[in-house]
Amino acid sequence: MANQMVHITPEGQLHHCESGWTGGMFSSEPVKSNTRFRFASVTKVFTADAVLKLANDGKLSLDDPLIKYIPSERSAHREDIAAIKVRHLLTHSAGFDRTTLLGDSMFHLVSEPWCPTEPEMLYEQELVFSPGSKASYSNLGYCLLGLVVERASGVPFRDYMREHYQFGPERLAYVDGPYREDEVEYDLRFENFYMRNYYEKFDFQALSSAAGLSGNAVVLAEEVQGMLRREPLNLLSGNEGQDCDASEFRKCYGFALYQYRELNSSLDVYIQGGNLPGNTNMVMVDDHGGVTAWVSSGQPLRGFAQTKELYSYLYSALEKQYSMTSVQR
Repeated sequence: MANQMVHITPEGQLHHCESGWTGGMFSSEPVKSNTRFRFASVTKVFTADAVLKLANDGKLSLDDPLIKYIPSERSAHREDIAAIKVRHLLTHSAGFDRTTLLGDSMFHLVSEPWCPTEPEMLYEQELVFSPGSKASYSNLGYCLLGLVVERASGVPFRDYMREHYQFGPERLAYVDGPYREDEVEYDLRFENFYMRNYYEKFDFQALSSAAGLSGNAVVLAEEVQGMLRREPLNLLSGNEGQDCDASEFRKCYGFALYQYRELNSSLDVYIQGGNLPGNTNMVMVDDHGGVTAWVSSGQPLRGFAQTKELYSYLYSALEKQYSMTSVQR
């Protein structure tokens, strides 16, 4: 019911499109380029970039063990935890698995997340696989990365992010639960469980580094394109040298973004999606240097199976555009 889509070309030209209304159809203001949406898990791109910035500045190494930032006498008895490196958290390969019976510790309805306020609880966690052996998407891993940013920089996580990214009116802001005055109204028609007050169930302070940002598609795309200029490490560095089937969505994770390439195609794109009740988002970086961002009020009736159709459509549009550009040159 409400969308913003932005594409920034490799040359830096920004194109944007908005559709729908901020509230009820025809009875509220149309969506504008500065209307606020929650980014949900697209937030992870910012957290990953903050870690890479600190690595480029010599404040941390991606091969640092996590226990360097969460020290404990108990680490001597947990060789598996001691094996977790910062890069494992970035690539969702630290050993945490939210698909087990215990579920996602960052979104439990009956208990508060232990991360980031009780970091010692790390040593009570059971890893499902050996760090670095495979990937399994993890909100907990990105919460722990927020702690790494905080302790490597010596600055509270949100303060560090506000200092280095575009926060302010009509720009980035953290979600603290209730909806902001400039925020779109979310479409919960296809939500099976949560209602409009869902935010009362979640700890958004704890979710700051995993799913806590809001803004608009323009600032999202602008920020991500700036992230691609980092040296020597940037968001795409984590996909280098991977031996992985990139034709499957959400399979080949690098630094926050996962790689995707359709069969019989040469175009590589790198994607991070995000979902909260009534809210679906995505950022897609392509190997030509373009950035596509989409934020919306709503969610597909058929879940990610339907979202993949949008991704495939965007992929085909980019492929066609770059093919035309190549012919013109």
